[in-house]
Order: sequence, then C-alpha cells, then structure tokens
Amino acid sequence: MEITNNAIEHSGAKKIHVQAQKSIGKIRITIQDDGIGIFKKIKDSLGLQNEKQAVIELSKGKFTSSPENHSGEGIFFSSKLCDKFFILSDGLIFSPQQIDTQTAGGEELEKGTKVTFEINLDTKKVAKEIFDEYAGFDYDKPKFKTVVQLRFMQQEGLTLTSRSQARRLLTRMEKFTTVVLDFQEVNFIGQAFADEIFRVYAKKHPAIKFQSTNESPQVRAMIAHVVAQ
Repeated sequence: MEITNNAIEHSGAKKIHVQAQKSIGKIRITIQDDGIGIFKKIKDSLGLQNEKQAVIELSKGKFTSSPENHSGEGIFFSSKLCDKFFILSDGLIFSPQQIDTQTAGGEELEKGTKVTFEINLDTKKVAKEIFDEYAGFDYDKPKFKTVVQLRFMQQEGLTLTSRSQARRLLTRMEKFTTVVLDFQEVNFIGQAFADEIFRVYAKKHPAIKFQSTNESPQVRAMIAHVVAQ
C-alpha cells in the first residue's frame, strides 16, 4: 500500500499495475507505473546532476518531494521490512539488500518505475524491531539512523577521493542522528574525502554520530588517520 500510494501521489502515472504471486516459501509483489521515474523525480527535486546521484539520496531515507504531506520514510521502512527489495527505473536498479542487483531480472523499462519485493513466509522480521532500530525515541529525543551504501557512488566509475564527492554524500545528513557508512565493495578512499566527512563535517555537527562498516584495511586506516588530526 505504501509503494502504491507513492506511485499514485508522486509519479504522475496514468496507469499502475500491481501483481502478487505466492509460491512455496515466499510472496512476491510487483508494482509498476508509467510515470516520470523515481530517480528522475528525485534528481529534479534536489537539482542533482544525474539519476545515479538520486540513488544515494533514496538509500538514505527521509526524502520526499512533498514534505508537507509525507515524512519520506515510507520506502525506507518498506525496503527494510522485505527480505528482497528492488527498484528499477531510468536504467538503474536499487536494492538495499543485495550487491548483485542483476538478480532483479536484468530488464529495462521504457518509462516509469518498477518496484519488486519478496517476503519469506517464515521471515523473522518484526516491524516494531525494525522501527526501533532505525527510528523512535531515545531519552525523549527523536532519533533516526540511516545506512548509506557508498558502492552506489562508485557506479559512476569514480574513486572516492575529493571533498566535492564527500559534500555530495553529506547532503541532508542533518536529518539523521546516526549515519552508518557501508564501505562494502569500496576498497579505497582519498584523504580529502575521508577528512571532509569524519573530521570537518563531524566536528561541525557533533549531534550526528558517524559509524562505518565493511571497511577494507586501507579505508579503515584512512579514517583513523583523519580522525587523529
């Protein structure tokens, strides 16, 4: 329902097709519209250079093109509740769970957005536990944790080395209290990139807690180097 409502209210689509399939062990649901395309919508709303940058913003959560009506948390929590979740649009595939996004089918859309998700019938996921992990209240203060997969930035074929790349990544980070940077598949980062995030920005925003995960030895050493300055 959350994904369908997003298509109705944001895509400008004329048609929305919903398909649900139940097989042994899982339920698979596909919602496809013929609208503007989710990544193009985000790109235009934030004034980004291309749709690939929009994938990063979508992965953070708390983005909406209509803040007066939505919190921007719908897709974020929907993707966390599913065992598999894919968004296909503008020739790009976004999946928070899987590195190999080709398992989404390798297909292309001429127009619009296609969201596919699977839920295992024996899933251990509990909605309250997921909400408590990423949002809720801590000592009467609201919190929201985001996990950002930096591998999406490398889809542009660029090594993460510059301050401008870091500043692009840090867009809207003030909306979160905890930021987990996932360096899976990122084997190298430059000194300027790391310094802008873990020293410059972190010192200017002490209320935001930065964490990192899946670091290579080089990435871990570079983060330690700039933090020690």
